[in-house]
Amino acid sequence: MVLSLSQWCSAQKTNFVRMFYSIKLNNREAPLILKIKEYFGDKGSVIFDKINNLIQYNIASNKDINEVIIPQFDTYKFHGNKLLNYLI
Repeated sequence: MVLSLSQWCSAQKTNFVRMFYSIKLNNREAPLILKIKEYFGDKGSVIFDKINNLIQYNIASNKDINEVIIPQFDTYKFHGNKLLNYLI
């Protein structure tokens, strides 16, 4: 699972933040990925990578991440280093 936060500088010299949430697993885990997508209200997209035998679930909408993903992590806390990384 990846929750990536990037700051970009556009040609107009304005800063903006881009968030991206992703889970990538072996294709045999497709039912799990589809259940996770359903759990999160069918937000985001699922990509099948047949060459590498992977399935990937992505959410790139800042709104969906703020309203769906982050509240989930606030409710069900991480432990150890993952918690420290999340709090940053």
